[in-house]
Amino acid sequence: MEKPIYAQIEEYLDYCRARQFTKQTMDTKTRVLTKFAELELVDDMQELTNRDINKWMSMQSSGVATGNIVSGRTINSRLNHIVAFIKYLRDMDYDISVKTRLIEPAKEKPPRRSWFTREQIERVLKNAKPMEKLLISLTFDSGLRATELRNLRLKNINGREMNIVGKGNKAGTVFMTPRTRLWMNEWIDNKGITDYLWPSPAYGDGRPYSIDELRYRMRREFERAGIEGFYLHAMRHSFATDIQTRGASISQAQRLLRHSNSATTEVYLHALDNGMIGVYDQLKLGHTL
Repeated sequence: MEKPIYAQIEEYLDYCRARQFTKQTMDTKTRVLTKFAELELVDDMQELTNRDINKWMSMQSSGVATGNIVSGRTINSRLNHIVAFIKYLRDMDYDISVKTRLIEPAKEKPPRRSWFTREQIERVLKNAKPMEKLLISLTFDSGLRATELRNLRLKNINGREMNIVGKGNKAGTVFMTPRTRLWMNEWIDNKGITDYLWPSPAYGDGRPYSIDELRYRMRREFERAGIEGFYLHAMRHSFATDIQTRGASISQAQRLLRHSNSATTEVYLHALDNGMIGVYDQLKLGHTL
């Protein structure tokens, strides 16, 4: 006879499917919860205690659960899915004794600030699928943040310029190379894009893919090219490093990255206001000003 925990997991997954979670999110939830059940800490989620959660976390961090030591960041990501499952069961009137407020997240090491070279980016782009190729090329060209990338719309794009509202609700302009603009034109024409640049078929109303889905698609291309350690914000670091190695001054890099500066620095940067695309072309394309 099947243990109750598996029926409870399937009930929760049905609920998530009805909420139209993305395929990537559903795959992750299914994998995490199935692996949790297979550890046989409990046969029924109504038997679960905080001690069981602590034991599960210990098994993850020690490598007992998977054969590999799991990072604190990954443990917490998996823990979030388990906690969401527990909260669903409680809302559905299951007799859940776990006190979620007492669950302490795993300690995370500070994230490594990695970046990718131009040569690595070209290796990834060589065999990337059209959507992923555009995502990767666009972020390397512009240094867009994750939310800015997800929310990019046709009305924001003017030639090779993208007018966006970024961190702190600040308006700014970023740029792309002619090659990326060509790939963007092909993407827009082939997909019939009319609003958001990355419409998700899961919604059916033009809303864009989630950041998690975009990140997953990009990471998959890096891994296919044999390059590990991808995270989306690394593309912003890669953009900054690339323009610096190609001769950008600190003030130019700050301007192109749209970082906040002191009032004095802002005064000196006003001279660049009308010529930033020229600075950009010099740094990214090798053109002279």
